[in-house]
Amino acid sequence: MQVVRASSRDEVILEWLRSEWHGLQNAPPDTILVDPRTADPTDASQNAERARLLSDDRSVILNTIPVNMSTDWVQIEKEDLPKLYIIPSVDWYMDTGGTFRLIDTREHLRPGRGMAILPPGPVYHYDKVQEKSRYMRDNGIAKDEVFILISASLDGPYTIIEGNHRAVVLYQDHIDTPNTPWKGILIHDPEIANTRWFVNSGFAQGQIWQMGLFSSHGLLW
Repeated sequence: MQVVRASSRDEVILEWLRSEWHGLQNAPPDTILVDPRTADPTDASQNAERARLLSDDRSVILNTIPVNMSTDWVQIEKEDLPKLYIIPSVDWYMDTGGTFRLIDTREHLRPGRGMAILPPGPVYHYDKVQEKSRYMRDNGIAKDEVFILISASLDGPYTIIEGNHRAVVLYQDHIDTPNTPWKGILIHDPEIANTRWFVNSGFAQGQIWQMGLFSSHGLLW
């Protein structure tokens, strides 16, 4: 993974919000806060409003990230792909074969997934990936995608906390036509080793073990 330049928490939030904008519960009627022509990561009032909007939808992830984090724009190289992990949540368990590795979605992502635990119901990652794939190809924007990653160090492993479906699309395309490097912002800090979303943390590993039990009892399919 190649560091391109330093970033900042405000820039992370801007890029993250830009990706999430059309799915926000309380998005403003205009796009001033995320439009490249008007969004300003040095504007304190804009930054505060972007942080508020993102927190409304993603506080369960955002609040686990260290305040004094290190952030860098990075290039994700071919050699990094085996170290990229989907965010370790129960709905992704079956579509990664229980490993949460991005590269394992190639074999395990499929329609008709579901779970009988809270909240019970269907899991639509396959459908979302197909939808993202059509949109990205139709608009020719694959090369512009930005992923938000976390890690305890620059060396990885890396958890994708924003852009999982888009990463699956790019990886599927990569199998046929190599397309690295990808763009990303890496949040890295030793404290991340203990957060619930870092795949190697004790919390995450405990949760993944429990997901395996759910799967063995037919509660995930």
